Amino acid sequence: MIAVDTSVIVAAISPWHGFHDVARATCVEDIISRQWGGKRIDPSPVLYASAIGRLAKQGIVGGSTYDGLVALTVLEHGMPLVSLDRRAERTYRRLGVDYRGLYLLKPAYVSDLAR
Repeated sequence: MIAVDTSVIVAAISPWHGFHDVARATCVEDIISRQWGGKRIDPSPVLYASAIGRLAKQGIVGGSTYDGLVALTVLEHGMPLVSLDRRAERTYRRLGVDYRGLYLLKPAYVSDLAR
């Protein structure tokens, strides 16, 4: 199973989005179903309580803390993260996330990750 951030969900459900077809073609509907069908991943209470301090030590502050919380959560769950958010890539990489930019991948490759 893979995790997707909000940028992929928005593209998948927004026909006007420039990456809509790519997001849908990568089985994002299946991923969304699993995430929003009671199988969404959340940070543990311990992770949540320590996140701001951990992020600050890495120099991740301001609006990037939201990306950092996503990163720490997928790390905690041992999942790769697929995103369309190029701005967040720096935060994801800084924290060591197994990150894949959807805009860089062929749709079949992302579909294989979901299996």
